[in-house]
Formats: sequence, C-alpha cells, structure tokens
Amino acid sequence: MDIPSVKMYIETSLHNPQTGRGAGMWIIEHERDGEPRTKEGFVYGEDTRENELALKCLINMFFLLGRSYMKTGFADIFTGCGQVAESMAAGQLKKWKRNGWKNAKGKPLANAELWEQASGRMEPYTVSFIKGRHDYSDYMEYRIKKELERRRKNV
Repeated sequence: MDIPSVKMYIETSLHNPQTGRGAGMWIIEHERDGEPRTKEGFVYGEDTRENELALKCLINMFFLLGRSYMKTGFADIFTGCGQVAESMAAGQLKKWKRNGWKNAKGKPLANAELWEQASGRMEPYTVSFIKGRHDYSDYMEYRIKKELERRRKNV
C-alpha cells in the first residue's frame, strides 16, 4: 500500500523584517480518486510579520488535511519564508517543544502559540521543508495582491 503524500505551498505579502498588514496564501496539491486536486486559502494579519503569516498558513493546511484528505503520510512544504523553513530544517521545533516553547536563552519564543499549534497539527505527518520559489510562486503572489486590493476596497 502506498503511503499518501501531498505538496503544500506558502507565499506571503510580507518579507522579513517588514511588519504591517499582510496576507498569506496556501495551496495543498494532492490526489483524490487518482485525480490531481488543489485546495487553497488565505490568512490575514495586522501588524504582523512573514513568519506569523506562514505559521497561520501551516496551521490551516494541516487542519484541512487532517479533516478531509489524510490522517498521516508525507508532506513536502515549499515556502519563501526563510525563518520557518530554516527553523524546521534545523530541528528547532523539537528543541522549542522540549524547552516549553522557550528559546535557547530561556526566553519565551516569539509566536510560541502558533509554533505549538503548527507542531500539533504536523505531528502525524513526515514533513520536509523546501525554501525558495516554486511552481506556484508567481500565481500566488498575483492572487495575494488581488486579494489585498479586494479587502482594502471592502473595508
């Protein structure tokens, strides 16, 4: 039996160290009944940073994944958010969890509640993070720009 796998993509309108009003977009690419499918969504934040938006995208994707598509399996996550991708690749998440969501200096971790939620959602999966541009980068940047324009008009 094949182990299920998905590809996940994250883009944000903000890039470190910029803080402000921003949006993040996520896409889950999977197969259902032998057919390729995608699901996408947005997250928003005021006075936020890129890593916070990326973490909110992770939480949303894994929540949806666990409810609708697969309870365990492999997930490849492509993101331009260096802090999230590099922290995950370096095994920081496990260290922070062991340390009660505190950094190496014993101080509370920034966005600890989001890291903790993301950790819990990802637990049943084997996850790998790939930093940089990906097949959906241009599409997602365009969609984020249009979504932010739409939201500004409706406020």
